[in-house]
Amino acid sequence: MSDIVFLLSKLLHVLLEPDSLLILLLCVGAALMWRWIRLGRWIVSVATALLVLISVLPLGQWLLMPLENRFPQPVIESMPAPDGIIVLGGAIQTSLAGARGTLALNEYAERIAQLVIFAHRYPQARLVYSGGSADIRRERPTESAGLAPYLAPLGLEPARVALESSSRNTYENAVETRRLIQPNPGERWLLVTSAAHMPRSVGVFRGVGWDVIPYAVDYHTSGRERWPSLAPAPNWQQLRFAAHEYIGLLSYYLAGYSQTLFPGPQEKTL
Repeated sequence: MSDIVFLLSKLLHVLLEPDSLLILLLCVGAALMWRWIRLGRWIVSVATALLVLISVLPLGQWLLMPLENRFPQPVIESMPAPDGIIVLGGAIQTSLAGARGTLALNEYAERIAQLVIFAHRYPQARLVYSGGSADIRRERPTESAGLAPYLAPLGLEPARVALESSSRNTYENAVETRRLIQPNPGERWLLVTSAAHMPRSVGVFRGVGWDVIPYAVDYHTSGRERWPSLAPAPNWQQLRFAAHEYIGLLSYYLAGYSQTLFPGPQEKTL
C-alpha cells in the first residue's frame, strides 16, 4: 500500500506543479487553434495571463506564509533540555554528492546547521538524521550515506548520530525513525525541518503516535509580505514549494497518514 501511495504522490506532484499545469494549458491551447481557433486563443490567453500574474505577484509567498506561520517557534532558552533531536533529510543533493564526492548542500542546508548547533547545545541529547532516497528506482545513494563521512569534520561524534536511511518520503521518515529510535513514553524530542514542511511533518509524526516538538528552519518568508514583487524567479520557486506542500498535506490526509488536513499546535479533527 505504501508503495502505491508513494508512486501516486510522485505522479501528482509532477502533474499538479504550476509549471506543468501552465505548460499543459499552453500546449492544449496551441493544439486547439488548428481547428477551434477561438477556444484555442482563449486557453492560450488564460495561460499567458496566469504566467504574468505568477511572475509579478508574490503568490508563492502568500501561499507559504500560512504554512510557515502554523507553528510558532519555541523559546529554547525557557524549555527543558530535549531527550533527542530529529532532523529530516532534504538538505543534500545526493546525485551531486555521489558524482562529485562532496557534501553538496542545497537551499535547505539550515537543517544540517541546526543539527550541529543543537548537538553542541544539548550534549546529552540523542541525535537522528532521517534521510533516505526519494529515487523511485532506488539507484541514488541515500542522504544519510552522503552525510556520514562529514559528521566528524562538522564536529559531531559519528557514533552519537543515528542515521535513518530507509525512508523515501515524510511519512516514512516518521515510521522508520520511530522504528529506529523506539522512544520511551514522556520523552521530549525536537523535530527540525523547513517551516513550510512542518505542518505535514508534525501530522505524520502524530499519526504514528509520536508527539514531537516542532522547531522550524529554512524560512522563505518574513511573514509580512503584502505587495507585488518584480522578481519572477523567486516567485516561481516559492510557488512550486508551496504547491508541493499543499499537495502533500492533501494526499497524506486522504491516505490516512495524518489525522488532520492542516495540522497545527491545537489539533482539530476535521
